[in-house]
Amino acid sequence: MPSSNDMDVQMLAILLSSKMDPFYSIIGSFPTAIWTFFLGIFLFYWVVAVLGFVSIDLIDMDVEPGQSTQGMNALVGLFLRFGLIGVPLTISLTIVSTIGWFLSFFSIYFMPESIQGTFLIWPVGLVVLFITGFIALWATGYIVKPLVRFFQNTRANSRHTFVGTQARVRTSRVDAFFGEAEIVDGGAGLLVQIRCFDENTLTIGDAVVILEYDQEKHFYRVSALD
Repeated sequence: MPSSNDMDVQMLAILLSSKMDPFYSIIGSFPTAIWTFFLGIFLFYWVVAVLGFVSIDLIDMDVEPGQSTQGMNALVGLFLRFGLIGVPLTISLTIVSTIGWFLSFFSIYFMPESIQGTFLIWPVGLVVLFITGFIALWATGYIVKPLVRFFQNTRANSRHTFVGTQARVRTSRVDAFFGEAEIVDGGAGLLVQIRCFDENTLTIGDAVVILEYDQEKHFYRVSALD
């Protein structure tokens, strides 16, 4: 029975063999290289997250499913349209990148050689990139849909646990219509929307105490710590 070291050597030999050249050529060429780049970023992110250096919801948008996209940027509107809001964006974007990578890889793999390696790969690649991106977003929306309720309940519970804790103001002012603060949650920190209905001089770096969470409008009501 071969030892683990022998298996590692055999695996390394396979990865470095000339038989893998077509694979490396495809993942490093347009348009698959774009998906390879994003997939690599998120794989690295998950490794770092497993080690505990970042939180799972480091990249997130505090938007609820069904919330109006008026006043939001096009990216948020796109995610809402495909149903990618409601779970941590790191999960959604990882799934999108994975699906897009596989679709793009096999699209180029089975593409006629008369197109590969010629100038035609650029216009055809753009079409492939658009189609694979659309399918990846659409499929991811269906994949994460069952997870939305779980993360909604988890977030609702976690948001109320911050009541009574301190946060640090991240904006130049805090009033009844504007304000953002960072809650130190033991990870990379959590940025939240805050509001203060009392007259105050709160500014960047000031400490506030969280009084309650507004479930309907998705912000924390705070007061100056002094």
